[in-house]
Amino acid sequence: MKPVVATNGENVARQSVIAFGHSTIVVENMMGMECNGGANRDLREEIKVAIREEKVTPKLPEYSFICHLMKTAFPRNEQFPLWVLRLLALRERVNFRAFYDGEQFCGILYTAENDKYIFVLYLAVNDKIRSKGYGSLILQWLKGITSKIIVLNVEATNLSAVNSLQREKRIAFYQKNGITDTGYTFVDAEEKYSVLSSDSERFDMQEYGALLKWFSLGVYKKNISQR
Repeated sequence: MKPVVATNGENVARQSVIAFGHSTIVVENMMGMECNGGANRDLREEIKVAIREEKVTPKLPEYSFICHLMKTAFPRNEQFPLWVLRLLALRERVNFRAFYDGEQFCGILYTAENDKYIFVLYLAVNDKIRSKGYGSLILQWLKGITSKIIVLNVEATNLSAVNSLQREKRIAFYQKNGITDTGYTFVDAEEKYSVLSSDSERFDMQEYGALLKWFSLGVYKKNISQR
């Protein structure tokens, strides 16, 4: 990626163009202030990032790394066997995607959807390139390809939990990306999860529960309550 920098003090737009399959999203970001010849100037750079998506299958060169990522990025009680996830993803409205920036593997996204909601079961970024904005870009891509309401579960804040700081950071990450607390709690195996959504005001517990039941082939039993 080659930056384009203004040389005469003019502003140059910086755009991250994220191409996921047939979808393209443009994101503008401001650069910091830079001193040049004794004068401060607002610099921007133009960056074009072509990110592609691939369906996760054992044929992917990164498949073993994806397996490792799934085991290290999520608590053990939240992990499904990869063969189960691939089997569930054979259905039309379930997708297991890997994302790449050029040849660099960026992360994974696993979703299931109905007519109203798109449920994010897993979102994980390659731990070798974290804190570079790829998680946010993947969420922006998701918002760009659908008008449906994004909904997901995250471990509820708990100061006594060994990963309390990680929980807070995860919730802050989603809030930064416009996915906020609905005021509902999902309980699974005695662990409490906060239900987050891109449109918390229109969250419908019944419809969300129906989506989870469909996705789990009827195994899921309603356990969502309002706080």
